[in-house]
Amino acid sequence: MTPMVVEGPAVLDEVASQDFLAAALAKVDAPALDELAEGVWRKHERVRTLLDDLRAGEPRSLSALLGLVFACRRHQAELLGAVGEEALAAGLLDLVDGDGSLPERIDRTVDLLAPAGPLGFDLPGEVLHFADPARFWLWTRWMWDPERETGALALVAAEPPDPDLGRSGEAYLAVGSLVGAVTSWLGDRGVALGSPACPPSVTVDVLLACVYAVYLGTVLRLRMTQEFNRLVPPMPDLVSRLLGVRYLEG
Repeated sequence: MTPMVVEGPAVLDEVASQDFLAAALAKVDAPALDELAEGVWRKHERVRTLLDDLRAGEPRSLSALLGLVFACRRHQAELLGAVGEEALAAGLLDLVDGDGSLPERIDRTVDLLAPAGPLGFDLPGEVLHFADPARFWLWTRWMWDPERETGALALVAAEPPDPDLGRSGEAYLAVGSLVGAVTSWLGDRGVALGSPACPPSVTVDVLLACVYAVYLGTVLRLRMTQEFNRLVPPMPDLVSRLLGVRYLEG
């Protein structure tokens, strides 16, 4: 089995990591964090079922799958118009089940999604991760955006991934190295969320989303008016949106 943690030279910024973790724990109480973790695990179970349905040719499974991805939920028509429904369904199954190395499969999927521009950025990492969280790590723009050089991983890493790698399969491995470092860092501190059934990757998902939500809230408070800031959802709600669990069935 392919391990979730990619060994590499990734090093975290200890001070920044501790500060962001403390800020997240101060803004979201333990029951809410556990509820978010359980939502992430339910999303995995839902994605696994939808991929089985997609393999069986169930016509509604692709739309339901896209509906679980925060960046794609409201833009399905544009995404499907740019890529094509049959091509996208086949491409996502190739990503999870196809031949070739993981970076090769990611590169094929990125090429397929290229006509959709930024709309397709999060989709490969979301589908891989939630298909099997113990094998594949999450990569979304809120985790690492190579174009803007921002995201949760950039906030806690001593050195973020090389932005010149773009959205490539090689970049996915670099992100995995950092996710592995975060996983080890949290494990060393005994941080675990959700039920015993939830693997460490679920804790990492939730806390990285909290890190980004803390950052986003800070930026908005500095840049926006007080009236606008009142429209920003509470942190647990914002984290649930980032993770794509807010509208999860069941």
